[in-house]
Amino acid sequence: QSGCTIPTVMQFLSSVPKVGPEGMPNGRGHEPAWWPALSAAMQLLSSLVLHHHLLAHEFVQHEGLQMILSRRLLAPELASAEAGAHVVVDALLIVSQLSRLSHEYYPMLRSMNICVELRDLLVCGNANVRAKTCNAVG
Repeated sequence: QSGCTIPTVMQFLSSVPKVGPEGMPNGRGHEPAWWPALSAAMQLLSSLVLHHHLLAHEFVQHEGLQMILSRRLLAPELASAEAGAHVVVDALLIVSQLSRLSHEYYPMLRSMNICVELRDLLVCGNANVRAKTCNAVG
């Protein structure tokens, strides 16, 4: 926890192309070469945020919530592919954890305006995405 873990991962994520309909995995083995890197980085971020409250705070300070929004990591289209569902679950885990950690994060979470995305994720075909969405709503 030297103070550079979250910024380093965030910097790495900024070098990965933004997720769009043409760049999402389609479930038929045709995923962009950078996709595993995005998936691994999100898994690392969610683990850090879940297990270390200081790193969660650092994530917020380094505009991690804005990154989730700008990269559309809660997009229902992303959750439709198995590989994309893992990224969405990691984003949902982060949002849920921040809401549990401190009421100080409530204004930032509210400003994300993710109600439509959460509503759509509640009817996703992936049971894990639906379960994590229910946790986030709660």
